[in-house]
Amino acid sequence: MRCASPTYLLCDLVRRGRPLRLGDESQRLIGAVMIESRFPPVLAIGSRVWSISGYREHGPIEGPKIDIPPNLGGTIESTSKPYFTMDQLLYTVRWDNGQVSKHYATGLFCIGRFQSLSEFKQAISVEGPVELVLGPQRGFRAVKMRLEYDGELHEVELDQGDRSVWVNILDPMVREVGLPIEETILPQRPRARRNPYDPIDPNTLRVKLTAPLKRKLEALGERTGQSADKLTRHWIEEALKRQ
Repeated sequence: MRCASPTYLLCDLVRRGRPLRLGDESQRLIGAVMIESRFPPVLAIGSRVWSISGYREHGPIEGPKIDIPPNLGGTIESTSKPYFTMDQLLYTVRWDNGQVSKHYATGLFCIGRFQSLSEFKQAISVEGPVELVLGPQRGFRAVKMRLEYDGELHEVELDQGDRSVWVNILDPMVREVGLPIEETILPQRPRARRNPYDPIDPNTLRVKLTAPLKRKLEALGERTGQSADKLTRHWIEEALKRQ
């Protein structure tokens, strides 16, 4: 499904990475796990991941924390859902150096069935044209392009969740080959301005207290038995009355 506007890439990306199949659907066997060939590769038990720039002091707040070096491969061994109130899965990765760590999907870079990042790159051949959507400050928002991955042709639509795939893999390839890029730059959203004649609601105001003023309010609160927050609100209301 495509939207009619030029920014259709941001309208409906439910089909993100859904491949355009040529012939029978192919799958790859990793150990005893069947990994479907699609782009970008999806995280699954048996999938390979790459550490890119590495992870420093990675681990839960309570510890233990480990350092995982950059440019290291790993394999997803299992998944878990530590919090019943969250839908995000936690992926357990056994890295090629023997280390084991857990990550959410947003922190992993999947390279599918390939053993290394270089093998993953060699399996990709980009084609044009490339339809790129940028934000007002030219930050990546989305891209639509055609490529061959692992011997199959794919129509790929990436959004901000796939930014690392574009920045680390596809963008350098596209520029190296010299493919034409059709850019769409999203307009800056105008900031809502308050009408100066509208009455001010003190309940919507936020006050940043300096350290000396905060100490004075706390001291005054001790003498009067009122909280500093209540005194601050009273100060705002009195200031508004004098306008």
